[in-house]
Amino acid sequence: MAEPSAGADSSGGGTLSKPTEYVHTAEELAAMSGPDSLAPLSYTLAHVVGVDEQELVSGLRQTDVVQRAVEMAKEQLIMPKEEVTKHGQDVLCKVFGGLVNLACIGGVELVKEQDGLDLMIDGMQADLYAVRYFAVAGLQNMCGQDYECAWRVVQTDSEPLLQELLKTTGKPTPNPNPKPDPDPNTGPDPHPIPHQGATSR
Repeated sequence: MAEPSAGADSSGGGTLSKPTEYVHTAEELAAMSGPDSLAPLSYTLAHVVGVDEQELVSGLRQTDVVQRAVEMAKEQLIMPKEEVTKHGQDVLCKVFGGLVNLACIGGVELVKEQDGLDLMIDGMQADLYAVRYFAVAGLQNMCGQDYECAWRVVQTDSEPLLQELLKTTGKPTPNPNPKPDPDPNTGPDPHPIPHQGATSR
């Protein structure tokens, strides 16, 4: 996966430092830990393109990066609404938004393997609108590509809830410049969400 190259700065001395936001490799993401790892993961999943998508998904399957993110979101999701801080809302939006994009770029099996599917099913009943939005979008991406996911939604009696939420969220609009940090109170800017059966953004 290509990274920004270092070079001389405008003053003619030293080198340019690596930008804080860029598409990371799976190895770089695996070396990170805690909540600070979520912004790079979310940004990477929203901006990786082309052949790098498959490389990233393959690399992430060799790590527990997604599992760790899911666990952080679970901790926030089970808390009463009034106890979830702005930081907690940010964690939820980054993780759920990341899962939406991961499913979109061919990571459905990875999402299932690392407990992301169950998280999205639980997220449909979240108090925060942004989390419900991402949960619906993620399940749309998952179920459109994998019948096992659709059957799992049916088995958990989540289908009626999913249908009701889809009535109110409207059709998602692909956004070529997704923002990984939506306002959890007013709703997120749309991430690129394919129609059912689509495999790319």
